[in-house]
Amino acid sequence: MKKSILTLALTACTVGAISAASFASFSFDSYATTTGSGGRFIVTAYTAQTNEPFIKSIHVSARTNDGTYESRNKEASPTDQVTLIMTTAGAATSGTSWHDWVSAVDEANRTKSINFR
Repeated sequence: MKKSILTLALTACTVGAISAASFASFSFDSYATTTGSGGRFIVTAYTAQTNEPFIKSIHVSARTNDGTYESRNKEASPTDQVTLIMTTAGAATSGTSWHDWVSAVDEANRTKSINFR
């Protein structure tokens, strides 16, 4: 009887640990809004992760067609976010943001990009 209860408890703990680790998620987005006159943009881009212990850093960067470029990098905790907010130097009509996660396991980058107008 004691062995059965111990086995049940260990199984429940193991399933709980696997279940908790399986809910990791990533999110990323970017958008631009015009500001004032002259076609300048305010660009907002973010990269986030939730419950992800195997990513060592997260990075977000953006470039617009007027040449404005900014980036942010952060050593990541399991639940973390990097947000970039920039105003273009001149008139812009489009751009791209890049969202990167660097794995602590194999040092590989995972990258997503978004074009915006």
